[in-house]
Amino acid sequence: MKYKALFTDFDGTLFSDNFTVSEKDIAAIKDYTSRGGKFFISTGRLFNSIYPYLKNMNVKSDMIVVSQGAEVYDVNTKQPLFRELISLDLASRIISYIYDYIKINPTITAMLYIDDEVYFLDRLPEYREAFCNILKIKPHILDCSLQEFLDKVQKEPSKILVMLEENHIQEFIDGGIKALNGDAVFCESRKFLIEIMPNGINKGTACEFVAKQYGIPMEDVICVGDSDNDLSMIKAAGLGVATENALDRVKVHAKYIAPSCNDSPIANIIEKFCSD
Repeated sequence: MKYKALFTDFDGTLFSDNFTVSEKDIAAIKDYTSRGGKFFISTGRLFNSIYPYLKNMNVKSDMIVVSQGAEVYDVNTKQPLFRELISLDLASRIISYIYDYIKINPTITAMLYIDDEVYFLDRLPEYREAFCNILKIKPHILDCSLQEFLDKVQKEPSKILVMLEENHIQEFIDGGIKALNGDAVFCESRKFLIEIMPNGINKGTACEFVAKQYGIPMEDVICVGDSDNDLSMIKAAGLGVATENALDRVKVHAKYIAPSCNDSPIANIIEKFCSD
């Protein structure tokens, strides 16, 4: 079998618009792993948000890439094997920019991922509720600023996220790149969601870490995704795949375009590229 490992994004790739994983995809993954292939989910979600889905799928997978590549968890022990977090200094600079932007555009809220938990600013509850309903997580709502919270806990975040109106996204990204001198990467993972990470920490580096644990070279790896935060792993893989519903700027870097997230893309990829 040429491709010995397959990494897939979850939301918008393996997970359909109807919030399900198709039985066809699950059956194909089980067939692939029964023949020796290694299957992994690579997601921006927290571990405690993605783990129940992997468990319900009942497929063989020993590791999960989470928090957009900042962490890799052991599925069996539920403990992190790899962590590349945002330094407190950079986190403070990101937070400072967020608060400067709030003064210009108050229709924005933010959150921190720390120790597999999410901490929200106490503002715009409709954004918070929509986000948490999709991810099936319980938020911690702060009674202080993000900076005051970081000063108190002295813990490095795995990711900082911002939610704002779609028509302000590019303005926020452009301003952030300038304010942070390119030290942070801003990814639009959904029409209302921006994920902020340090430069050099991404799904691509995390997938390389996982593949190395199994002695699998990246040329023997498939990575599948649909959004900006999937680009790093699509570029790193021997076979980078985008789904039909992917952003056009992601598709141009893919070697193959699979069916959309609603049409069992993983089954299509396994049938086409991973048959014995």
